[in-house]
Amino acid sequence: ALDRHPQLKLVTVENEIGWMPFLFQQWEYYCAKFRDANPAPLRQPPSDYLKGQVYGTFFNDRVGARHLDTWGRECAMWSNDFPHPNSTWPNSRATIADHLGHLSPAVLEQVVCGNAARIYGMDVAKIPVLPNGATARSGR
Repeated sequence: ALDRHPQLKLVTVENEIGWMPFLFQQWEYYCAKFRDANPAPLRQPPSDYLKGQVYGTFFNDRVGARHLDTWGRECAMWSNDFPHPNSTWPNSRATIADHLGHLSPAVLEQVVCGNAARIYGMDVAKIPVLPNGATARSGR
């Protein structure tokens, strides 16, 4: 379906993301291993679909967050899962600092804002200023 519908976007929500690098690693492995004997009906390697069409949200996933240096910066979207009881709110900023503090500012911005803005067609420049003078985008 992803080959036939290149504009289709899939988002897995409330499943965290730590499992995604492993899944795509396995798909890559088996597609390569059986390329000649039993080729997968794909036009691209599985990881190419992940970069452009498959996204995942996470809010409390240390394993997934640790992989964002090398995997997932194009497809991961941090959330806080408010108002669910297992949400990181009201400690979301501390959770971001703890789980994502190892990322460069550019990758952090992409994961906490940019990817969601891109997939949902939001113009982050139009995000209103909050009462304390910060913007939702800046997280301050």
